[in-house]
Amino acid sequence: STIDYINKLRTGKIKSLKTSFVKLNKALLNGVDWNRIFTIAGRSGSGKSTILEQIKRDFIDLNDEPFEILSFEFEMLMEDQLTRYASSQTKKSLKEIYSAEAPLNQADYDEVVQLLEKRKEVPVYYVDNPGTPAQIRATILNFAMERNLKDTGKGLVVSIDHVLLTKGRQGDAEKAIVDELMFTLLELKKYFASIGQRCLFLVLSQLNRDIEREERVLNPVLHFPTRNDLFGASSIYHTSDYVLISHRPADVVGMGEYYGRPRENYPKGLPTKYPSDPKRDMVYWHLIKERFGKPVIIPMAENFKHASIEEVNL
Repeated sequence: STIDYINKLRTGKIKSLKTSFVKLNKALLNGVDWNRIFTIAGRSGSGKSTILEQIKRDFIDLNDEPFEILSFEFEMLMEDQLTRYASSQTKKSLKEIYSAEAPLNQADYDEVVQLLEKRKEVPVYYVDNPGTPAQIRATILNFAMERNLKDTGKGLVVSIDHVLLTKGRQGDAEKAIVDELMFTLLELKKYFASIGQRCLFLVLSQLNRDIEREERVLNPVLHFPTRNDLFGASSIYHTSDYVLISHRPADVVGMGEYYGRPRENYPKGLPTKYPSDPKRDMVYWHLIKERFGKPVIIPMAENFKHASIEEVNL
């Protein structure tokens, strides 16, 4: 019941899942709370997959809540995702770990092996093959049942990378497939909540091309992304409890050094390069939908070389 859920939150029997991003935790309910659909959208190169993997790592490393992760990896190979994890921990680039320019030395190799061996203990289960919304639904339900999550008191975190790679029936348009998937996740969220199973859906999606139009690039008032920039905007926006758009303005042709309207500390607009390290791009997280609060902009700096993104102050 609602009263029981509020009491469990009050007494700490149910806790939001904290991330390493302090401002994101604060913008939400002291972390990412259960029984939600959290969509992360952005252009290619904005770091969506990096963000998703970092949030999942944070869930595992920073929380004592019992849960298991079912990870649908439609875009990247599982091997690459695990290597990204090793890169973030060792501060070595993917090229270094993959011996692209020089063989990885024995000590660094041993460190990577130790990290990946330890990662086997983490409750993350991968699905590599793209499926239809109906197949994804069946896989999620079967996983929850076979792992006996409800009876063992474990939460279920489902991540989908990403919605545009979901398979559809022959002849289905991409938007129709996205719509079907999002309404399927909404149905699952309500079903799991009704039986007392904690669940959380983390979904990656794309922006359409409108944000790259010259008219918007040249007009600072139109720089910031909105709900209309989401591909399949209607279903994604309405079914999601949280919508975060990750935007890397330096990667937009013609953007220049400044982003958005003038601000008190930045009379020409927000910087597109990280002021403390101009070799790195700024990434701005626009939380455009938050059911229990107001939209916010969270400044970040990319560290894609080491498969991570960092919260910064401006």
